[in-house]
Amino acid sequence: MLAWDEPLGFMLLTDLGNKTMMRVIDKDNPGANLPLYLQAVDALITWQLSSIPMCCRLDEALLRRRLELFPEYGI
Repeated sequence: MLAWDEPLGFMLLTDLGNKTMMRVIDKDNPGANLPLYLQAVDALITWQLSSIPMCCRLDEALLRRRLELFPEYGI
């Protein structure tokens, strides 16, 4: 981490490392990759939640209502 401005929510990183998902997954044994995918999803959720004000976060009921729009609008 090169710089961090917590009040403004900015972080400057050099990179996230040199290991890509495609380098570390086991292509011959897809089931063995589940822990890696779960870690990636957890990281994405953490990043996303950190950028959304508490008042705007989706609770389960609101998320379900929004997801129910997909079939209606053909998305």
